[in-house]
Amino acid sequence: MLPANGVVWSLFFALGNAGEEMPWPFGLLLFGILGAAQWWNVALAVRRLHDFGRPAWWLLLYYAAPFALLVTIPYLNDDQPSQIAVALLVVSAPLVGLLELGLRRSSDGANRYGPAPGTSVDATVFD
Repeated sequence: MLPANGVVWSLFFALGNAGEEMPWPFGLLLFGILGAAQWWNVALAVRRLHDFGRPAWWLLLYYAAPFALLVTIPYLNDDQPSQIAVALLVVSAPLVGLLELGLRRSSDGANRYGPAPGTSVDATVFD
């Protein structure tokens, strides 16, 4: 999920910063691919959060909080220790999210979002 976004982002910026203008159809195509990959990434993260029994609002902690902290860095008045602390928070929040979403086991049994992954669900068969 994340490597696909990384490849598309790298290609998008490498071609955009190559010294020449990127042809607009190619840029639009890359932007569409990036949007689809990001949509898939968020949907997969929401599904994993539901496996733990957590609501999708937890994604704000992993995605939006680092951007909010990143905006505060220029306003810290050249206070290097606080800039380093904020930078570490900006890096650690997505890393914690990646580790939790990627390595944590789902909750045992069913939760409010449905049965645990890998369990059989009794289906009603209509004749």
